[in-house]
Order: sequence, then C-alpha cells, then structure tokens
Amino acid sequence: MADDRDLERRLERMYGSARPRADFEDELWHRIQARRPWPRKLADLLRPAQRLAPMLAALLVLVIGGGWLAAHVHLGGSPSTLSSTGSSAGGGTSSAGPGFGVLPAPPGAAKSISPAPATAGANAQPAEQAVAPPYSFVGKLPQLPATLPVYRYREPTAAARTAAAGKLASESGLRVDVQAGRPATSQEPQFVVRGVEAQLSLPTLEETAEAFVTAHRLTPGYLFQVTVAQAGQSVVYARQFQVNGASVPVARPAGQVAGLSVEVDGNLVVGAHGPLELPLDVAEYPVRPAAEALGQAGAAAAQLPATGSGLLLDKAQVVYVVVVGAAQGYYEPALLLTGSGGTVLVPLISANWLSH
Repeated sequence: MADDRDLERRLERMYGSARPRADFEDELWHRIQARRPWPRKLADLLRPAQRLAPMLAALLVLVIGGGWLAAHVHLGGSPSTLSSTGSSAGGGTSSAGPGFGVLPAPPGAAKSISPAPATAGANAQPAEQAVAPPYSFVGKLPQLPATLPVYRYREPTAAARTAAAGKLASESGLRVDVQAGRPATSQEPQFVVRGVEAQLSLPTLEETAEAFVTAHRLTPGYLFQVTVAQAGQSVVYARQFQVNGASVPVARPAGQVAGLSVEVDGNLVVGAHGPLELPLDVAEYPVRPAAEALGQAGAAAAQLPATGSGLLLDKAQVVYVVVVGAAQGYYEPALLLTGSGGTVLVPLISANWLSH
C-alpha cells in the first residue's frame, strides 16, 4: 500500500503540469462556437423565441378578443348597433347624438312657443317669440315610442336628373322630365310625364290608373296605398314607410298624401307625376310625447274646445313630411292634426335636435 501511494505521488509530479488551466474549457467552447456555420448559430438564437411562441400567441388572442368584446357587447350582453348615416334602418343613437345632427324644421309646421326671459329694467325689449296659430284639439293622441327613424336622401345634380329622366323615358316609352326638390312646397325631386292622352275604357279611376301604370312600368318600388284624391280626378299611390310594424304615410304640410299621382279625366289618363326614388340613409331620433309636442306648439289637448279658440281639430295621425334642403332632404316624423277647421302639422323630433 505504501508503494502504491509513492507511485501516485511520482505520477502526480510527472503529469501535473500537463493539466489544462482553469478557463481552458470555456475558451475551447467559444472557439468551437465561432467555427460553427451561421445557420446553426441562427437556430440557436431563435430557440428561446420558439419556446415562447405559444405563450405569446395565447396572450395575443386574449388581448384581441377582450377588445372586440368591449367594443361590440353592452353590459346587458346584447350586440351593439351602429347608428346609420347611410346604412341600415333602426340604427341606435350615440353620446354624440343622432347620425344626421340637428334637423331643419318642416315648413308650415306649428312653431314651438318659448317663454320670454325676465327683463331687466323698464326699457328692456321682450325677446322675439314664434307664435303658433290658436287651435283646440279634442281627439285622441297616439302613443309614441322613444325614437323614430328619420330618412335622408341626397339632392340629385342637374346631370343626375337628366340621366334619371332618360332612364324613365326609356323604360316607360313616355316623355319624362325630372325636377329638383322644392323647399317651399315640401316636395322632393319629382318626375313628370308630359303629353299623355291614354284612353282606357275601364269602370273605375283606380283600374284606369293601374292599367296605365302597369303598361308603362311606373309602379312605385316603395310601399304605397292607392287612394283617390278628394277632387276625384287623380289616383295617388300614397307613399308609406314601415315603422315598428306599422305603415306611416308621407304627407304634405297641408295634409295631402304624397306619392305617384295619375291624373284621369273620364276615361283618359292626361298626366302623371311622382317622387324620384332615391337611395335613403336612416338614423334614429328621439321624439317628444304627442301631448308634449302639442303643448309646445301652442295648445293642449282638451275635452271641449273653448269658445273662439280658433281651429277645431279632432284627429291626430303620425306622418312623415318632406323637408328639402340645398344638398339633401329629409323625411321627418310629425303629428298631423286635422278636423273641420283645417290642418296643423306639429313636429315630433326632440327640440334638442330640431332647428328653430
């Protein structure tokens, strides 16, 4: 055993100096790495990212999914809807207000009466007020929803009107003109058939008008109801909008129905004119209750009219009235009051969104 230990000491003295220095392994490894081809070096650099890729992908899915839910789902869990400035019917309103902004008031409508502010001093001038015609309403007022849609069209240019007239003439075989909208009479762009004398021996005015309209491909594409004008010489395809499951007619400020009108004299069709069918944008607007709108227009519903109170009205109907602007027009909801004394048109749009 002593000999073995002695041999081990002698070997240690002989080969001890041949051992590598302390940092030799690290230096050798760096040299080997430096001589490796660059594709392998790149693969080594990307290996940690490859291990993290699944985690990053899962995190990205969570972030994107959370953002989508926040943008499209209300607290109640139902999908949100966009307000329609050129899109779909029934679009909701946002904190910025309805899609078309403040609307022009219908022409000929009863104006709201605002109380005059308190004056300071004897020489102070009273504020100007819009005065509504005095009238009494003794009928039943309709129940209204919180909002109603407003429809908007773009006023066609002269070139667009010429093109529309050419298209209608080609389809109908008739001479057709297209007129611009008329703000004063609350009339949207119209087409007018000229020089018509079509003789049709049919029993009724409605049948005569229908035969003419069908033969010349003039049947309206919008929802309508056929009526005979009070004068008994024209048949009107009265335009309507489908709102909340009900048909709401379009009316002129004086109460006449609006739509394609076919003029009949005996068994002769002597003319026709109607609204040019234009693309419509739609946006929801808040409306006032009928009683509030009536009161703000100068009167309150009463059981009996007061003596000498002016117009006597007993029927109320929600209608759409055309409001024509310079570059666009609107179909706005209003309350049409009628009776033996005449007609009154009361705007229904909330005062915050209706110009004065």
